Amino acid sequence: MAGSETVRPSKNRDTVGQADVRETETSKPARKKCYRGTASSLLWAGGLAAFALYMLWGMFFWLLFLPVALLKIVQHLSAMLFRRPERKLRACKAAVWLVITLISYGITLYRETAVTENALRAADAVERYRAAHNAYPPNLAAAGITEEKGLYRLYYFTSDSRPEPQLGYPSPFTPFDRYFYDFDRREYVFYPD
Repeated sequence: MAGSETVRPSKNRDTVGQADVRETETSKPARKKCYRGTASSLLWAGGLAAFALYMLWGMFFWLLFLPVALLKIVQHLSAMLFRRPERKLRACKAAVWLVITLISYGITLYRETAVTENALRAADAVERYRAAHNAYPPNLAAAGITEEKGLYRLYYFTSDSRPEPQLGYPSPFTPFDRYFYDFDRREYVFYPD
């Protein structure tokens, strides 16, 4: 435990033969450093968890990373304003967090574009199969689309109770929202959870 240790003599000012009374006091700067270290560790753990989710399922990274990034940017900008000797360092740290945030947002936008293009190709293949065979395909493989697990996952369900199947994909920005293809309007429709 970081802190200073003080020795107080006994009441009669004689420390010989008496047990010393020792106190350990933690100073405010040491406590602040401890809290900062803990908060920083929690923020990094959250960032790594968000990255792991992105690598496993290809989504939610922006949603989980944004609060961490905004807190760090605000923290460094406010420290830059009030702590004159640290201005250059804090400006650099805020710039790094801003660049990381913009890169992660760009990755999410790229992923959204790629997922949408993949889903449109699948819808086009299902429509071509329907025009050629006068029926919807039993699965995407019959329409010539290989289902990919992970980043570009598509959902395709056939049902006896519905005349057309359900074709959809998860939203790259939010965890529970989906886009499903409307075969009458020939476009994807957003369905929030």
